[in-house]
Amino acid sequence: MVAHNIETVERLTPKVRDRRATYAQSLRVLQYLKQRPEKLYTKTSIMVGLGEDADELEQTFRRAARWASTC
Repeated sequence: MVAHNIETVERLTPKVRDRRATYAQSLRVLQYLKQRPEKLYTKTSIMVGLGEDADELEQTFRRAARWASTC
């Protein structure tokens, strides 16, 4: 199991995460892990209650589901 957290929705990422870590970068990491020949199990998580709205959460969940939650 490999975990890589997205942490928050795209809009809030610059406020919540270190400036060196981007939302798109996290999605690319999950994509890379998912496409490895070892067929790794991947997972991610986000924090809620930071000012995101329901649409942003849904978009984040959809994007994350594409590359994570394989177990």
